[in-house]
Amino acid sequence: MEEEKDFKEQLNERLDPLAAPDTQELEIIKEDALIELKFSTGFYKRCQSLLYHLLASKDSKDILAANKQIQEKNITEDWVYHYETLLILCKEVEAQARDQKQMEKTTVGELKKKLGDLDA
Repeated sequence: MEEEKDFKEQLNERLDPLAAPDTQELEIIKEDALIELKFSTGFYKRCQSLLYHLLASKDSKDILAANKQIQEKNITEDWVYHYETLLILCKEVEAQARDQKQMEKTTVGELKKKLGDLDA
């Protein structure tokens, strides 16, 4: 996919071209690492807002097709890859909040009001 190529290009721009590859060190997260994070509600709302922004230019047909690509694990479009990433992030935050008894019920009307406040 295109993201990996872009990442490699960005990495190459940041590395010292004169340093030998075996001597120049970088700090990276381990491949098998499981990182615990604490999220504020404000940051979670920003992630949701980013998700809505990503979908704003898509019609329901595009979103249904993207959901199918995700379900079938056959992602063919860059934006669907990013959409899935945000879905995973938001669902994990929600699962952790549920486990920690930090969820509350609201009406659709109240939710729309809260989401409207984000645009201000």
